Amino acid sequence: MDVDFIIQLFSGFAAFMTLAAAFYKSVKANTGGYRTLVLIIGLCIVSIIMAAVAVYFSAVGRNKTVKGHILEQKKELYEINESISKLQRYIEEQDILFSQAKETISQLEERKHELTPLIETDDKTIDIVAKIHEKDLSDRMLRERLIGSFIGIIGLVLIMVFANVISSYLKK
Repeated sequence: MDVDFIIQLFSGFAAFMTLAAAFYKSVKANTGGYRTLVLIIGLCIVSIIMAAVAVYFSAVGRNKTVKGHILEQKKELYEINESISKLQRYIEEQDILFSQAKETISQLEERKHELTPLIETDDKTIDIVAKIHEKDLSDRMLRERLIGSFIGIIGLVLIMVFANVISSYLKK
């Protein structure tokens, strides 16, 4: 049962009880036929009106609730539809990116197969060049050491000659 329906039912019951109490007082006071008849008819009319009002408001309340619920569900369905559309667009974009990535990978693999012999050849060439450079470097280092030793010996001889010349000059 709806809360509005229960409230309308209790208010109708309260009005019915009020009229019933008035009818009871009228009968007890024994006022007579005309007044008692008006109270009985009034009691029936008010009871029917209150019942009709309760049923009407109950139906209106349910209708509003159902209408509101339907509108709420319609809004939720629209939002879900929008979300699904966005998800579909995202999936399509990811498919495109995936296809592009597959193409790039296949192109790179083809390029790798083309360059593999060149790289292997280059590795051999680099090894040969490195060995030649290493031999050249060791030969150069040996030459530099020999030249350095020769310069050192010449410098030592010159110092000795210069020291002898100065010592003989100082003795004179």
